[in-house]
Amino acid sequence: LPIRRIDHYMSADELAAEFGENGWKQLPDAISRCYKFIPAKVEVEEHHIGVYSSKTDEHMVKAPHPRNLLHGSLVSPSLGAAIMNGKYVNAVPLYRLEKEFERYGLAITRQNMANWMIRLGERYLGIMYDYLHKLLYDYHVIQADETPVLVNKDGRPAGSKSWMWVYRSGFMYQDHQIILYEYQKTRNTSHPRSFLKDYSGICVTDGYQVYHTLEKEKEDLTIAGCWVHCRRKFHDALEVFFVKYFSLKKASKFPVFVKGFSLLLAGIDYASRRMRACSIR
Repeated sequence: LPIRRIDHYMSADELAAEFGENGWKQLPDAISRCYKFIPAKVEVEEHHIGVYSSKTDEHMVKAPHPRNLLHGSLVSPSLGAAIMNGKYVNAVPLYRLEKEFERYGLAITRQNMANWMIRLGERYLGIMYDYLHKLLYDYHVIQADETPVLVNKDGRPAGSKSWMWVYRSGFMYQDHQIILYEYQKTRNTSHPRSFLKDYSGICVTDGYQVYHTLEKEKEDLTIAGCWVHCRRKFHDALEVFFVKYFSLKKASKFPVFVKGFSLLLAGIDYASRRMRACSIR
């Protein structure tokens, strides 16, 4: 954090009155610190653009000037970034951001902010998304998963289930992490088929059959299992054996099984950590 130094020293007259003439010496400063918070503020940038025309014909020219992010809109890069940070990083609803901007003296409706986010995402972030999508194809090992999300308004009844598909570069590429989200209304094979159509390599997933169906269609795609899901199956098996052995009064054999089972899980964890530590270039 930047430090702003503020000096507090006594004058020569004050020191003479305290210690007598030449009766004092300077010691190292005592330093006291505190955090200062500077609230955000909103300013209006008013660009005056020179306009020039020829005296002999209709030729006219404007002085070079920056263009607006969105044509006919008052949103600036800093304002757009503030709304994105509030909404998508800090999870602040737009109606609360609307009230906060009112306290700064800026009247922006939540409808305008929502419209800006959609247009900025399509015009600028979409380009970055497509670039990262192509870059993800260069990774030999990636991961994929999908999770349900409830949607209140998209032409279907409120609370309808949709799916957020996630594709990422994985832990073996610590220097350049890529995580991409793709919203879809369904969970069928067409979505990963479209997203991974130009990918060749290994995709780590859970046991969802859609991925294995895709593997059969693409010769250059290999679906690999997830270590976490693998451990879950062993955990389920442990519970079954626990009930079986104790119900049959074979408790004496149970410690032997647990010891072997623990060694197996330890081996899985060790292999997982070793793979995570690897760096594939």
